[in-house]
Amino acid sequence: MGDHTTPLTRHGIPIDPHLRVLGAIALVDTLGRGATMTTIAIYFTHVVGLPATQVAFAIGLGAFVEFALGTPLGVLSDRVEPRRLLTISLAMTAVIAAGFLVVTDLIGLCLVSAGMAASSTTARSVRNMLVARVGGPTGQAVAFKAYLRAITNTGMAVGGLLAGLALWADTRTAYLAVFAWDAVTYLGAAVVARFLPDAPGPQPAPAPALTGDRPPARVWRDVPYVLSTALVAIFAMHFMVFEIAVPLWVAGHTEAPKWLVAAMFILNTVAVALLQVRLSRQSATVANAGPSMARAGVLVGLGFVCIAAAATAGPLVASVVLLAGAAIHVFGELIGSGAQWAVNMGLAPMERQGEYQGFAGSIWSLSAVVSPTLATWLCIEHGYAGWAAMIAIIAGAALSLGPVSRWALRTRAEYGVTTHTG
Repeated sequence: MGDHTTPLTRHGIPIDPHLRVLGAIALVDTLGRGATMTTIAIYFTHVVGLPATQVAFAIGLGAFVEFALGTPLGVLSDRVEPRRLLTISLAMTAVIAAGFLVVTDLIGLCLVSAGMAASSTTARSVRNMLVARVGGPTGQAVAFKAYLRAITNTGMAVGGLLAGLALWADTRTAYLAVFAWDAVTYLGAAVVARFLPDAPGPQPAPAPALTGDRPPARVWRDVPYVLSTALVAIFAMHFMVFEIAVPLWVAGHTEAPKWLVAAMFILNTVAVALLQVRLSRQSATVANAGPSMARAGVLVGLGFVCIAAAATAGPLVASVVLLAGAAIHVFGELIGSGAQWAVNMGLAPMERQGEYQGFAGSIWSLSAVVSPTLATWLCIEHGYAGWAAMIAIIAGAALSLGPVSRWALRTRAEYGVTTHTG
């Protein structure tokens, strides 16, 4: 597992050169992505005039593309020089993101969403492979992911400020300026990716003839891994609830001002930037992931209870309750994220991290295919009963992860996985 006491940073700068470049990429590209995530649902429903269900469908289509391509692109990232693949994929994302400037109908939105999904999934596969391959042998893979997420949310917090200005102005021009900025930042991330150091080679698997273990199965035949990652992905539906359903709930079902959506988003991103690394330490291993995920499920559920209840109050009280709900939710998100990374990376063989992380990303994306439409249908169209059902689904998956992940850890050798880090 490596030395867990090895420091991650020196004076706030990552010691590992791969993490330094990956952190810079994360900061640059999220300066725009954070603004787009906060405004896209409101822009296409309230300005363009598309029904909320159509917007959710387009976002879900992008997630389906991620699901379909996640595993093949993960295999590709195990075999292709990562610097070139990462640079090209980020540049392509910049070009496709500019399509939001001209989209005015469902077909156009679907095309842009699908194109961005393909290019961004490629970039994510490379980054996940590098984190697992570089950080896994030293026991720092979860810490690497936590650091990158903290940096990501720093960028998103700045993007959220820009989104707040756009929501305050509430004009087509303001929203389009956000989308243009998003395309520029992806292009900047592609430039930074050119400085990525050479990646270490994958760790070879021990020969089955020498170890007596079964030959390694393809990832989709690794049943315990599939079930563990599926539960993680169901829990992760809370991200789409917060991104899609919460803005629509605030704008259409509460008396709070629309700009409060940006305030909730900024609260979330700042908390992640400040606390993600610290709160992920308790979930550095698969064994610790189950109890952490159970706590996360309870907190996310309580946060959503507060957000749903805000519809019963006046503007001031609703605003306070919404911010309280966002604060409770983000603590569940922080704890759950560490547990998720521990399971996804700790159960996977080192020599096939790209394939396994690509598969985990595909399962996550399958969840994201369902969750925008499901969250909109339940939370927006069915009100309090829908919120209760959504909370039960998310919390139930979180509480189930512990026994399933322990079973997965016990059966690694049965599925030919002998180089996992736990």
